[in-house]
Order: sequence, then structure tokens, then C-alpha cells
Amino acid sequence: MALFEQLQAQLNQPTTSGAGPSPFYDFPELSAMNATTYSQLGKGGIRGQLAGETSRIVEEQQRSMKAAQSEYSKGKYERVPNEVGGWTFHDPDGNAITAYDYSKNTGKSIKEVLSDSLDPGDMKFVGSYEDFQDLSTHPEEWLEKKVKRIDSQVSNAEITQEDGEARKEQFKQAEPQQILNELFQRYKHIFIKQ
Repeated sequence: MALFEQLQAQLNQPTTSGAGPSPFYDFPELSAMNATTYSQLGKGGIRGQLAGETSRIVEEQQRSMKAAQSEYSKGKYERVPNEVGGWTFHDPDGNAITAYDYSKNTGKSIKEVLSDSLDPGDMKFVGSYEDFQDLSTHPEEWLEKKVKRIDSQVSNAEITQEDGEARKEQFKQAEPQQILNELFQRYKHIFIKQ
């Protein structure tokens, strides 16, 4: 016999101490409630049932919200060609938004959003963004590429030897957060509506 069933049986029987029956013995309503409580406890308990019901409700609400958001946002944001070969972005209400906001609300990466832009500023941003990704994922390879590029610029007389050495030192000391801040400052128009 399960522990809960033994407890239930003991509570519904007269006590052996001579003090008379259990208090539940004379009140069928309490006895029935007590039996229900113990049977629920044996199956994970009331708390378990409430937790299960609560999580089911929360999951349903989350699915509904995701479906509504997906329905509302992804299909309603627009990317419209502009006069310089780039893109202008609009929210579902027709308001102009940044490329970053468009990216965030459609679930596309900023690189994906701007990769087919012919706007020189956007093209530079995509290159800088890829550069930052290289720095954050493979810093040694990133530094090696930068040094090779600087050496090439020095050998082609695009920059002086002194400038090349100064740039190399600057790149060697670069931190990803510093580069990200510079990227943000250089391309504010991507992130902030002006």
C-alpha cells in the first residue's frame, strides 16, 4: 500500500489510543477533501498540478505572442530603394526607421539587410562590420590581415613607413569594444535615426 493511501486509511479510522475516531471520521466532507488532497499529493501534488497548469498557460501565451509578433512585424516592415542606391526602411506604420531597427525587427542580420546596397556608405559599413566580426572571433588572424594590408600600403607608397608602423601598433593594442565603439561612431546613421 502506498504511503499516502496508508495515511488516508489511518485518518479515516478510529484512533487506537482510545481517544475516539480521527476528527475526519465524523465529517464526510473533510474526509472526502482529505482523500482528494492525498490522492493529488500522490500524483505530484496540488503544487505540481498548479505548476503544470501555469506553465501550460504561459507556453500558450508565448506561442500566441510570437505568432502575433511574427505576423505583425516580419511582413509589415519595408525596405525601399533610395536615390543613392541604398535602402530606406519603414516600420508597419510607415515611419522611417534605421537599418538596425529594421534588422532587429525582422530577425535579419544588419549585414544581410545592407549587403546588396549600392550606397558607398553602406558598402563601407558592411566591410567594417565583417572586419569587426573577424576581430571578435579570430583576433590573431584579424591582426595578421591588418599588418599585411599596412605593409602593402607602405610598399605601394600609399602611406609612409612611419604611418604604417604607427597603425600597426594601434591595431596591436585594439580591443574589440574599442573597435565596436568606433564602428558605431563612424556609422551612426545605421543605428540612430537622424
